[in-house]
Amino acid sequence: MSRPSASPCFGNMADDDSPERMPAEEPDDRRTVRGLAVGERVFGRYVLESILGQGGMGVVWRARDDELGNTVALKFLPEVVARDDAAVDDLKEETRNALRLTHPNIVRIHHFERDGNTAAVSMEYVDGATLSRLRLAQPGKVFSAEMLAPLVAQLCAALSYAHGEAKLVHRDLKPANLLLTHEGRLKIADFGIARSLADTHTRLTGRTVGTSGTLLFMSPQQLLGEKARVADDIYALGATLYELLTGRPPFFTGDIATQVQNVTPPPLAERRSELGIAGAPIPAAWEKTIAACLAKDPAQRPQNAGEVATRLGLTEARPAVKGSFIVGERSAVTGAGSTKPRISPRVLLVAGLAVIALGLLAYSFWPKTGPPPAFDPSKPFRVIFEPPLADLVTVFDETKAKAERGDADAQAELGAMYVKGLGVPQDSAEALRWFRKAADQGNARGQNGLGVMYANGWGVAKDSTVAVRWYRKAADQGFAYAQYYLGVLYANGDGVPKDSAKAVELFRKAADQGNADAWWTLGRMYIKGDGVPKDSAEAVKWYRKAADQGNADAQHLLGLLYIKGDGVPKDSAEAARWFLKAADQGDASAQRRLGLAYENGDGVPKDGAEAVRWLSKAADQGNANAQSILALMYLKGDGVAKDSTEAARLYRKAADQGNADAQCYLGVMYEIGEGVPKDEVEALAWYYLAVASGDSSSVTLRYSLERRLGTERTLSAQQRSKELLKEIEAAKSR
Repeated sequence: MSRPSASPCFGNMADDDSPERMPAEEPDDRRTVRGLAVGERVFGRYVLESILGQGGMGVVWRARDDELGNTVALKFLPEVVARDDAAVDDLKEETRNALRLTHPNIVRIHHFERDGNTAAVSMEYVDGATLSRLRLAQPGKVFSAEMLAPLVAQLCAALSYAHGEAKLVHRDLKPANLLLTHEGRLKIADFGIARSLADTHTRLTGRTVGTSGTLLFMSPQQLLGEKARVADDIYALGATLYELLTGRPPFFTGDIATQVQNVTPPPLAERRSELGIAGAPIPAAWEKTIAACLAKDPAQRPQNAGEVATRLGLTEARPAVKGSFIVGERSAVTGAGSTKPRISPRVLLVAGLAVIALGLLAYSFWPKTGPPPAFDPSKPFRVIFEPPLADLVTVFDETKAKAERGDADAQAELGAMYVKGLGVPQDSAEALRWFRKAADQGNARGQNGLGVMYANGWGVAKDSTVAVRWYRKAADQGFAYAQYYLGVLYANGDGVPKDSAKAVELFRKAADQGNADAWWTLGRMYIKGDGVPKDSAEAVKWYRKAADQGNADAQHLLGLLYIKGDGVPKDSAEAARWFLKAADQGDASAQRRLGLAYENGDGVPKDGAEAVRWLSKAADQGNANAQSILALMYLKGDGVAKDSTEAARLYRKAADQGNADAQCYLGVMYEIGEGVPKDEVEALAWYYLAVASGDSSSVTLRYSLERRLGTERTLSAQQRSKELLKEIEAAKSR
């Protein structure tokens, strides 16, 4: 299917079964800004590029923000609203509230703009399509539960964040307010703004705009005008899923308001049967959960979005949705190398790849025996600032005003907002400028922020020595995150001489202040005996402390200790439990371990399909070991249909990351023509790379094939290996 056209990131637009239908003329009280043209500059900074959408609540333009050099969506408000100061103040407040929402599955609000009788909301531009329109492109104009599952997982994660952390209710959740990007990420649009705008319009004009569109998804309590609650969004979530799965909302003809109050909608299967919709049956858990969401009594509904996800059997919220409606690519995260025992690829040539794959998998669950990878000071950027960013951010404009008056805390907060794109597009140069202003006043947050910028080369040339200087200033003031990151640099010998004892000292200082990253890092130091005497029991203590606080790294590492029986009794079931906790948070290494546990029946029931599911999650994140193991499962048809072509594709992905196993087996596949066209020159080229990556078993394969090919074709293979190496290096640099 072709990519869907760009769609506006806002609701209350025409987006039904006839998406191209537009009213011929709008009443005056719905008029927005007339006479705007492509290329026109508005609010002193935005250049209009094209109209994205038009409806009862305004016209939306795609625009270029000349100040920040990025593309935004500008939602122009009806003039009747823009002219009313009280209405504008109300909408400004809603915009301020929306600025607190900083979640990857929620459309980000930037600014509220006003110039005379013209007003608009500047927000993130989303290149994608609404679920309403994508539904129309599906067979029978409905989604299957299988296709919706990864989208609903993302939706529930976003609602859980908004309801739990930001303390905001959407109030107008529906398919037209759910966008899907071309990368497969779901985005909730118009959080709080659309419903507020409609209410304001009704108050000013006495006319209800878009009531039928919203009424279809309103809870009985919201319909009566009661104060918005989480339960209203849960009802709307159920109504949204109902429409996406059946093609119609729960009630769509007759006296809808009365039905919402008093009538129970038919089961999904019954509604689909009435409408003549075929396809896979709706899972029983989905039928029950959606019916519970639509309960008239709020107390009978799931109490939060997380509970909805659990009832539906959803455990992961990730982008890159794969299905007939959209396919997305994700950036790769390099997987660590493996030291697991291997079976000679020469045997594969004799016995066949599919048979030997089973033997290799039996060994691959054992933990790596080499030293842990070096500390990465950029990895836990989620906790650079203290307190957490969600607590720091109030309103961008207010923070900036304080910062411009010289408030050092506000300057540091503003720097953090620019780094993370909170209420403003990301801008490393601006972040650096504000961190420096705060740091120059001796502010520890600003000093820590500068350390992070220099350590990662964000907005400035990477310079670990300068990063150390700024981290030390903040650490000397007792700033926990600076203590932790300075410890990381000492552990790595990055910008300072390597000093493990000093690193441990700094980690302890941060740990004493409750820094979870310092907790699990101390555990690693005790496991290695690096800067402290080797002590597995002490490592377990620190890992568990961090793991109990939800730290995925600690959960994964604690699982490894249970596998080995190091510092704790050997317990595969307990290991799998900790792997699951980390895997549910998206930790690719834990997902790989959990997949292998299911493949081997180690601590969990043996289940090839479940193994494939978890290995696929890790492989989709670019984990090379998971890609290589998953390739073997495709070769033997374990938990998935046998597919040598898919196996070759996965091997290539892992091989491109330098995975020696994958490079070797890819060479074997080319040599015997399994899943790829037979090509002995290509095979020899991959053997050369595998040998260079440290794969000793490829040496024999290389010599054997060289003798058979002769000098001329061997030289061609050597040249091809150089080309492949360049391709791999280029892929790594992207």
